[in-house]
Amino acid sequence: MRIRRADTKRREPEAPAVVRGGEATPAARVLGLQRSIGNTATRRLLRQAAQDRFRVVVVRDGETGISEAATTRAMTVVRQELGRVTSGSRDETVRRGFTVELRDQEGNLDGLHRRLLLVYLIRGRDADRALELARPHLPRGYEDALRDQARELNSIGGTNLRIDFNGRSPSVSFVSTGALADLVRDRPGGDRLAGQLLGEIILHELGHALRARHDAGIMEGVAVFDSATLGRPRHFSADSTTAIRERLEYLSGR
Repeated sequence: MRIRRADTKRREPEAPAVVRGGEATPAARVLGLQRSIGNTATRRLLRQAAQDRFRVVVVRDGETGISEAATTRAMTVVRQELGRVTSGSRDETVRRGFTVELRDQEGNLDGLHRRLLLVYLIRGRDADRALELARPHLPRGYEDALRDQARELNSIGGTNLRIDFNGRSPSVSFVSTGALADLVRDRPGGDRLAGQLLGEIILHELGHALRARHDAGIMEGVAVFDSATLGRPRHFSADSTTAIRERLEYLSGR
């Protein structure tokens, strides 16, 4: 047993660094946790916190034709609009909102169909390719229904392959980027326009994944590239927002 010498001055814990109105930085909060409960417990808590949040994983299936700047802009559009929807929920888990992650490979998809929504970006409008990508993630025995849904990719630029049963709605979303890449090519501000539109198309399919129907705003079921409103940011309507929140609140309890 070690005995502290009486003449040894006890060292007080260091205060975490603070920024912006006294708010501790994320790094300072993690360091504080490590000091108080140890590295292993800190990693466990951070992992649990990540699992408690809803997630969108966007996977590029090869070259999309969309620049990195435009794709980054699209992820911001998705993140901001989902944040607007979730911030008004009475459910604590839903209020934590979404993380939005862009990948070039699927990687770990733990929580798929519960708190993780999967979106593929594909350059063409190949229904067979969409089915190939979706099959490993969806229940078997619904081939005809899924094939019909996949064919929508040929006409509207995006589709959500979804199966509804017993309160569950496993789904995988797809967004075709080829027409969008052609639309913005050589346009002034093309990257910003592409990012805005790509983000809204992704949000449209996420809305369907969360059982929102065609409606005004982002869930409008007409051509996305409407010249009269091209580049003007759109949002989920009040009805769509309510439907999405209700679905997220249901999923938060699973």
